[in-house]
Amino acid sequence: MIGFQDASKYYYTQDGVRVVLHEASLLFERTVRLALFAQPGSGKSLIARMLAGIENPSSGTVLPAGGDCWRLNDSTVLQPYLTGEQNIRIIAELKSVDPDKTSAFVMDFSELGDRYFDSLQTYSSSMRGRLGFALSMALPVDFFVADQGIQVGIGRYRDKCETILKERLENAGIFVVTSNPSFAKITCDSFAVLRNGQFVPCDSYSEAIELFQEGEDEFDAIRSMIAAYGRNVTD
Repeated sequence: MIGFQDASKYYYTQDGVRVVLHEASLLFERTVRLALFAQPGSGKSLIARMLAGIENPSSGTVLPAGGDCWRLNDSTVLQPYLTGEQNIRIIAELKSVDPDKTSAFVMDFSELGDRYFDSLQTYSSSMRGRLGFALSMALPVDFFVADQGIQVGIGRYRDKCETILKERLENAGIFVVTSNPSFAKITCDSFAVLRNGQFVPCDSYSEAIELFQEGEDEFDAIRSMIAAYGRNVTD
């Protein structure tokens, strides 16, 4: 089993303590395809990083995915002073996979052309995203952790990314923390919602959407109250 057990996560801001999780528990098998719906600004990246084992909880226990786990779309592992090709070959060797085959796949799938051989310092954010996603699909991963979902490409290229991810998920699990229900619907078969620092498991996609949208209404109401307060202060 992997997941969270009585886990709390908070951090400090200039406005005080921000609570992401409070003694929250959610345990599941590595084979699960689980979407956690969370509102914008609720700490999605922190939750994903904790399950990936690169962020610690403030208290409680996180049982990280470990093993052959990879963060979907993760371009933070790529070194900016190296070329795309150099980055991919080094990571392939570290993961004990064929660097020639891995590099050939990434170059073809990313559609970067000759820019694949340029320094990442010259890449746009979308180019880095393509390289990172292609790398995710090239590695022998049995569990993905994702913050939001596929964040690269539009139109035909995005469709290509969704197709290969669905193929990979036939033999791999995934944990997605997202505020994008449409992505979760096509990739996941288990659902939960983050509410008030707690994980709320749901029996179906429709139940999760209903609960998530209730949270959206609350979020919009709070945002409107803050905006109104700001106008009153300046009047």
